[in-house]
Amino acid sequence: IDGVVRPLSETKDPSFFPYLPLPDFGSQGETNLLTILHDRDAEKHVTLLRAATRFKQALWLSVEAPDLSWLMLISAAEIAASFAMKDRRSKALFSAHYPSFQGRVSDDVLTELAQTFGGIAKSTDRFLRFLDLYDPGPPIKRPKPTIDDATVDWSKLPELLRKVYDLRSRYYHQGIPFPPPLMEPDSIFLQMYPESDGTLPERPMVLEHNETSGSWTSSDFPMNLHIFAFIVRGALLKWFLTGPK
Repeated sequence: IDGVVRPLSETKDPSFFPYLPLPDFGSQGETNLLTILHDRDAEKHVTLLRAATRFKQALWLSVEAPDLSWLMLISAAEIAASFAMKDRRSKALFSAHYPSFQGRVSDDVLTELAQTFGGIAKSTDRFLRFLDLYDPGPPIKRPKPTIDDATVDWSKLPELLRKVYDLRSRYYHQGIPFPPPLMEPDSIFLQMYPESDGTLPERPMVLEHNETSGSWTSSDFPMNLHIFAFIVRGALLKWFLTGPK
């Protein structure tokens, strides 16, 4: 899953090469899925490919339609989460969503319950539980500490991801657009902070934003698009590569 993208309208211009700058993945970035695909469950293969297709679409859309890129990344996580919730290998997700079963039924019964009823869990909880269980951790290289509010507080990641999903729901069900600071190219930061080492901020560097369509404060800006893409990609790989085959 590559972080370099070329908008469809510009594919014939070799001088135009924008990209969604994903952070350093460390050992994750060296994963060659083709060498281990034959060793995994067929249905899990299909699920990963569906999620990867959404991820690819998100990369293509990140420059020209960042709002759709957000939606495609959320969809990629949801596709894998839906599979994980009904998969016997991820009964931890079911147990976390239905804690009343813990200690009241045998392990075998809990596995069967997870397979049969795991998909009933609400989509928001499914999304959050999946990204919490398969959280890849923060990027290796992060913005300088001297740049205020440039990093995502990873201890608050569930809360921030819930905000991302809330923005998605408002977009879908109420027609409320994503906050404009979440749609701006990350390269703007390099123009504002030429003293930086080139590491892009993990969240928008604004306290508030006002325009005719609405007003937003910093609490409405959970993270930048490239950081959410980093989280989704890392979670997909971690889910696919860990646990029983």
